[in-house]
Amino acid sequence: MKISVKEKGRRRITILLPSILIFNPLVAACAAGIINTRLRENGILDRDITPQQLRRLCRIIMRYKRKHPDWNLVEVKSQEGDEVVIRL
Repeated sequence: MKISVKEKGRRRITILLPSILIFNPLVAACAAGIINTRLRENGILDRDITPQQLRRLCRIIMRYKRKHPDWNLVEVKSQEGDEVVIRL
């Protein structure tokens, strides 16, 4: 995963993170607990997202990454010329 931040007239910041560190079963299990807690606190969700569901989502994302290596998850451009791109 690559996070790029460009500011008009200023230097560019790039953060590289291995995707396998973000999309792995341990992180999915921890994320499920955090997501469920936050959703219950805000009254958004009445049933839980299971770690198995998030693990399956992680596997799907990693499979998609192999087929489409330059896929942009987020691409934001402001009127001032600032730009943020998160590439899988």
